[in-house]
Amino acid sequence: MPDWLGMGIANRRGAAAGRPADRGNKALIQRRWEIAKSKRQAEMIPAQCRAARALLDWTPVKLADAAGVAVSTVTSFERSWRCNYPDKIQAMQSALEAAGVEFIDGDEPGVKLKAKSKRK
Repeated sequence: MPDWLGMGIANRRGAAAGRPADRGNKALIQRRWEIAKSKRQAEMIPAQCRAARALLDWTPVKLADAAGVAVSTVTSFERSWRCNYPDKIQAMQSALEAAGVEFIDGDEPGVKLKAKSKRK
């Protein structure tokens, strides 16, 4: 379970150093983990991110610049190496959507390019 669920980084002083006193409450930690997992499932998945970049012919660097996140965040998310903060995943998804990618959710999640409006 990642430490980003609001419990702070452990140190020797614990609550005395401004850390939550409920650090040992495993039920609370587990509940926060379940909530975070359920929120993440409604967001873009790593395979969708890779496919969207391929449709746009974007490198991880270009996506990172467009989303305002680090390149390591993009590559780590796409390789499923770690759980990123939901706001960073949302920023990447928003950048891809702004570039013309449409995310398809449901039984078979995917991506497609939005139809370009006809100019007169």
